Amino acid sequence: MKNVFEAILKLLKRKISNPCLHQQKGTAAEQKHFSMTLGFAKGFTLIELLVVVLIIGILSAVALPQYTRAVKKSRFMQMVVLQDGIHKAQQIYFLANNTYATELDELDITFPAGSISRDSNGRSIWSFGDYKIVVSDTWSQGYYQGLSYVFYHDLSVGGRECRDYQDSNINKGVCMSLGGKNPNKMGEYTSYQL
Repeated sequence: MKNVFEAILKLLKRKISNPCLHQQKGTAAEQKHFSMTLGFAKGFTLIELLVVVLIIGILSAVALPQYTRAVKKSRFMQMVVLQDGIHKAQQIYFLANNTYATELDELDITFPAGSISRDSNGRSIWSFGDYKIVVSDTWSQGYYQGLSYVFYHDLSVGGRECRDYQDSNINKGVCMSLGGKNPNKMGEYTSYQL
């Protein structure tokens, strides 16, 4: 029995090392055809390449919206952190002056690069690139690419909101991932209570 296995193993080794051993006769085209029919052709078939492209396309179609939402959420959260700092500075200002500040310059807070100006209603605005934060004596509101984060200084008035001005699934996903609930369509935007 051992001899039979050894004989089969020798035969397989010889076939693997030279699959065309018994087909040395004929033209070069016949030898190439013979080796291709045994599956020893180099390269990929068109079907194999199409399957790979299809798989990559499906994966990117699934991953791209998630990636876009994650990037937008992380950039939006940078503004939210800044607004939380503004809210804390407003609370400190209120304890010292018994009123909320109407100017960003009055607050004890350091802003990252950007500029402070006024809007048409005389409210103080900080802006930098796609970010903009407007401050009044009762609330502050930050804007970033169709999203808005509103923080009422007096929490008995309203607390915090995430607003979607574009009515897009990405913006809705960002607001919901921040804990947004009770969506409320308010004319030009949808408000989510945080």
